Amino acid sequence: MAFDLAADIKTLISHVTQDIYLNDTPDDPDNLIGIFESGGYNPQRVMDQKKPAWENPTFQLMIRNTSAVTAKQWIESCKDALDGITNITINGHRYLSIFQQGDVLPLGKDGRNRISFSLNFRCSVTR
Repeated sequence: MAFDLAADIKTLISHVTQDIYLNDTPDDPDNLIGIFESGGYNPQRVMDQKKPAWENPTFQLMIRNTSAVTAKQWIESCKDALDGITNITINGHRYLSIFQQGDVLPLGKDGRNRISFSLNFRCSVTR
């Protein structure tokens, strides 16, 4: 199975809403979560091995909602579901850890009066 970080994370937060998009936030629907793969850090290698022992990808969540209260609830639910995970297998991929990176960032309102928040995470995963 091909590694798909955004799809793996969607598995963990699908209880928040069914409107979750991978590396995209379309204009509709108004209320959604976007999961964006955001690069990461150098893989960790063990001496004499060509393949990394583990990789360190990062991702960003973007929450958009017409209700500021609901947007804040969604970002907090995602934070609670993801921050501090250790030693879990998601869709056949072993995550050593998932940790919040920084704090919730309010992004303000867009032209359709929808409020947005973002939050970043870092992972360690073996494949």
